[in-house]
Amino acid sequence: MYDGECLIIKSRTDDLLIAEDFNKQEYAVKEDVFSNVYVKGLELNGSFRRSEVLYFEYGNEELSKLIDSLFL
Repeated sequence: MYDGECLIIKSRTDDLLIAEDFNKQEYAVKEDVFSNVYVKGLELNGSFRRSEVLYFEYGNEELSKLIDSLFL
């Protein structure tokens, strides 16, 4: 969330995993693809289409200030 985005992937055991790092390829007429996804330092195999994940973006500076203040 520090970078204004969050990627959540569902594991084979139905756990929700929050990615700490990933690459996103955006396309105009087909689904975006996420690759090089890391969770707790482990790289997940393969790539994930936008319909297979939860992806959030935000640009609220006031919310960013609130989140930052929680960790001071």
